[in-house]
Amino acid sequence: MKHTFFTCCFLVVTFACLPAQARLTEDTPITDGTAHVMGHKEKRVGLYTAEFGLFDRADIGTSHLLWLAKISNAFIKVQLTSRSGYTFAVSGGAYGVNLREFSDKNPDANFYVLNGGLHFTRRFQNWSISVNGIFARTGVTEVSTDSEDDAVEIDLSGAAEGVTGLIRPNFEWRLSKTFAIVLEGHVRMFQTFRADVHQAPTRIGDRITIETFGQTEVDTADSILANGSASLFWSFDSFNLRLGLQYGHVSVPLAGFFFPEVIPLPVIDMYWRF
Repeated sequence: MKHTFFTCCFLVVTFACLPAQARLTEDTPITDGTAHVMGHKEKRVGLYTAEFGLFDRADIGTSHLLWLAKISNAFIKVQLTSRSGYTFAVSGGAYGVNLREFSDKNPDANFYVLNGGLHFTRRFQNWSISVNGIFARTGVTEVSTDSEDDAVEIDLSGAAEGVTGLIRPNFEWRLSKTFAIVLEGHVRMFQTFRADVHQAPTRIGDRITIETFGQTEVDTADSILANGSASLFWSFDSFNLRLGLQYGHVSVPLAGFFFPEVIPLPVIDMYWRF
């Protein structure tokens, strides 16, 4: 525990002493929830992600916390154009894990999330407004269950997937080059669920074999679920800190998941750009 504490202190001091790269200027804008990307060879290391800028046009990255949870993942955002304060970008990400990674008792099933986004930002002198459209596809594939009854030869296999669309508005008010207020929300627009089940040929006699297929599709977005947050954002040279409060339906933006519970949650993020 002591070694971990001193390691964290060393990283904080090291990154804080790096050259200034993250002031709230046109050259180093906030990239979360916007169409902006980092500069060429610029790096970001934080609580949740590690990212790298390419050719002033793209960010590539991964979430190290998800890797610790045995979830493979990678994401990218590509800026299409940025002229006269208008910026457009597209993004994509892939996340996956086999449920056997958590326990040998789990089914041999692959859980995955694929998402894509369209991003628009209009930057003014002291404030910016962004609209992000996120499309997420979540699924479980290759689930198989064998009957333990040797008298009946049954093999059930199936797959399930959900598709979600959400809007993520973002408003940023820069009060200085080092401090801003950020308002953000997530609004679920649609969500569907589909499942397929296949029962392999089942022999129930010398001459009779039954093979069964099933499929169902449900629109689960019977109401709009949403949440909003207000945050204070500081940018001290290479170090960035965001603190705030979110209220509304609990959501997992990467997968587009929304839960019916309405509770307040803290907004905490810190990272270094250098």
